[in-house]
Amino acid sequence: MADIEKAKIAMMIAASKALDYSKVNPKAESEEIFQHIMKEIPATGFAKAAAIAAVDKALRYKERENLKEREILQRIMNEADAIISNVG
Repeated sequence: MADIEKAKIAMMIAASKALDYSKVNPKAESEEIFQHIMKEIPATGFAKAAAIAAVDKALRYKERENLKEREILQRIMNEADAIISNVG
């Protein structure tokens, strides 16, 4: 599997886990969520960096635009190439 595909998968998993974590821990700060994701995501290198970027986007969408989880994940998927290009 290509690095880009691995990165996209890691991004979706990380964004989903971040949203789940924030749902279960509504008072969690972004730093706590990022620490949780860093431990939970088995990706390394470029894929992990892309995953962290996706988590950042997901948390911003949740906080600023008050989107539903499904809408946030759809946006992350739609913007995956742009997110990856900003990481690399």
